[in-house]
Amino acid sequence: MLFNIKATIEIKKKKKPGGFGFNPLNYDAGNLLALYNGDVGLDEFAWLDQSVNGYDLTFFNNPVVVSPAINGHDAIQFDGINQYAGRALTPAFTQPITCYVVFNELNYGINARIVTSNVGAFILTFFQTAGIPNKCIYAGNLSGTLNPAHNIFNYGIVTFQFNGANSDFRNNNNAATVENVGLDNSTGLILAADLVGNYCNVEIAYLIIRSAADNTATQNLFINYLKNRFAL
Repeated sequence: MLFNIKATIEIKKKKKPGGFGFNPLNYDAGNLLALYNGDVGLDEFAWLDQSVNGYDLTFFNNPVVVSPAINGHDAIQFDGINQYAGRALTPAFTQPITCYVVFNELNYGINARIVTSNVGAFILTFFQTAGIPNKCIYAGNLSGTLNPAHNIFNYGIVTFQFNGANSDFRNNNNAATVENVGLDNSTGLILAADLVGNYCNVEIAYLIIRSAADNTATQNLFINYLKNRFAL
């Protein structure tokens, strides 16, 4: 007698929070202001916002698309001389704002801007400050420097939140530093510069901007997603 035995074994992998089962476009989407993905909508002319808001960035003075830049993923590289990306008037940076950026600094300059709004008198900014590799945030008050430091010539993830006295600033999965960085609000967006120059020699592979005060647990979802995506 012959027996036909068919065994089906189904192995289900658990999806880790912030892993590939997590989608930053869909999670709490009502608070997603803009999302720039180096693998989608990036060319030598513009970087398309993947959120429903369509806050596309225009490139000036020919920054270079690096393909691949980090573990198979693309990025935009700015020369620190005159290249930048930007748009005026929108998005509106009304606090609270939480940002996640995957980047690599190729050189260092005091006051060089990595991510900033584009209204001169009222500005929310993440930038290089005195003493390599120090970085700060500002929205009317200056923060302390990012701790632990994010070194140049290395890709990493920095999260910064503009939320008045409860603003915070963190490197990868390290504990956040909570500080009062001011209550300024602003509009528009510039990468690798500001309205008066302050150009930054930097590669940016991914940027998420959210109109929410993400708590630590929520921040970890986004940070872990980016760590998994970029193998950091």
